[in-house]
Amino acid sequence: MLSHPEKSKAAKLGLSNYGRWDFSGLEVQLAQRYGIPLHVDACLGGFLLPFMERCDFAVPPFDFRVSGVTSISVDTHKYGFAPKGTSLILYREVNLLHHQYFCYGDWPGGIYATPTLSGSRNGCAIALTWATLLYYGRLRYTERTQAIIEATRLVRAGIESNPHLEPLGDSDVSVVAFTSNKFNIYALADRMNKVGWTLSTLQNPPASVFMRIIGLLEEGILVGVIAALLGAQACWDFAERDEGKTYCSLLIKTFCGVLIVHVCVTMNHTKSGVVDEFLRDLSSACEDLIANPDLQHTRTAAIYGMASAVPDKCLVEEVSYMFLDSCYAMPAPVLAGRTLSIEGRKMSLIGGQLPTFSPGGLVASATTSDPIYETKPTQNSLT
Repeated sequence: MLSHPEKSKAAKLGLSNYGRWDFSGLEVQLAQRYGIPLHVDACLGGFLLPFMERCDFAVPPFDFRVSGVTSISVDTHKYGFAPKGTSLILYREVNLLHHQYFCYGDWPGGIYATPTLSGSRNGCAIALTWATLLYYGRLRYTERTQAIIEATRLVRAGIESNPHLEPLGDSDVSVVAFTSNKFNIYALADRMNKVGWTLSTLQNPPASVFMRIIGLLEEGILVGVIAALLGAQACWDFAERDEGKTYCSLLIKTFCGVLIVHVCVTMNHTKSGVVDEFLRDLSSACEDLIANPDLQHTRTAAIYGMASAVPDKCLVEEVSYMFLDSCYAMPAPVLAGRTLSIEGRKMSLIGGQLPTFSPGGLVASATTSDPIYETKPTQNSLT
């Protein structure tokens, strides 16, 4: 995401959900031209890209070797194989790190200083992460990167050979995204899930972000944006037309209608026979959906199909708020059956049930027509 410095001081880039490089010289030029600090989101590929170079894979420069990059975020719990909760953000300069700190010298409890918004982090998870890094080291991380990239290439080749599927992007690292024009791709994801495979569902490729800045960029830069989003062929198609921005807008709006899923290749896929089994199950699921269209009516297909049909996405977000509220909602308190009167000397019951109390507790109940009625104090009652 690129913004003018008056609006924002950040640019977020990195490995996308569609298996393409998001980082290129275009973003560096824009950041330097408008004075925008450039952040590289390497949360997914942060423990793959550096070791791909050691495996002799072509990797464009993306780190602090690029002069415009000011910060990089990395998730250690993904391809770093460490416990979750120890993600990192790296800064080029210390003065940028100071913006992350919170220090308060007038707190009655003493001088308060914390390096993160969390206030504190789990020391056990940090120790386990450090031990994990020492265990794997450069050599083991390089070996695992080699295996993951090779498995990704095999998955990509298998999807390309499937007549019912259409791969998207270039699958540069570990993500293979694909779609289908023959059936609902979300139904395929649900069907694969039933046999033990997880495919992540995607919606609305981030074209709307680029549509908002069309009027702010020169046409030459816009060609690069289209190339990064849709590939080289779309870039050439755009360059050969005179309509320029109008064609770009139409192209993006068309692309927004594509339903996509992706598979994120991990070490599990590098085991012997796993990729072949995945491709067999994928082909079988495609054939089932083609032979029986009724199988396409699945839960995920229904949810995302309904959401995509709503023109105002604020309504979809409101439903999401309702879902989260239900997760944190507390059950309504149960109305107490035994209360004290105003004087505090008599016991009354609210409701139509008349329990009988004994030293062992509630043993029986009877009904009454009065919503509020009194019982005579007994030895076990409050007086």
